[in-house]
Amino acid sequence: MLYKDIEGVPDFDCKEYKEKKTKYCLCIPIINEGERIKKELNRAKKAGIDKIVDIIICDAGSTDGSTKKEVLTKFGVNTLLIKKGPGKQGAQLRMGIWWALKRGYEGIITVDGNNKDSIEDVPNFVKKLDEGYDFVQGSRYIKGRTCYKYTVYKAHIS
Repeated sequence: MLYKDIEGVPDFDCKEYKEKKTKYCLCIPIINEGERIKKELNRAKKAGIDKIVDIIICDAGSTDGSTKKEVLTKFGVNTLLIKKGPGKQGAQLRMGIWWALKRGYEGIITVDGNNKDSIEDVPNFVKKLDEGYDFVQGSRYIKGRTCYKYTVYKAHIS
C-alpha cells in the first residue's frame, strides 16, 4: 500500500508480511546494506528478537536484493517500508515511527542496519520499556562494554 502526502513523513510503500503481534517494534533503517543487514537479521533470529518485537525494515530504496520478500521473511521481518519521497535516514525513521504509531505499538526501538550494533541487546530495551521507562538509549561507552566491530579510531570519533 502506498502512503502519500502525510505531513512530515516521506511518501512510502508498505509491505506487511505479518499482522502486528507484539506491543513493541524494532525499526531498522537501511539502504543497500547487502550482507550486513542479512547478518544482522540472522543474529536477531538466533537471539529470538522477532519473537519479542515486530521487526520493521525502513528502506530508502535498496537495489542490492537485501529487501526481497524471501530474504526478509526468512529472518522474521514483519513489515518492509520503502521510502519514495525525499530525505535520508531521518526521513526513514520518521516513516517508521509514523507507521509504528499508526499500527498501535506501545514502544519503538531503533537500531542501525549495518551489523555494527548489538541487536542482541533488544531484550534489555524491552525490559526497561516494560518497567515504565519512556526513553531508553544504548551507548557503546558504558564501562566494561566494547564497540562491536569498531577500530579504536572509529570508536574515538563516534
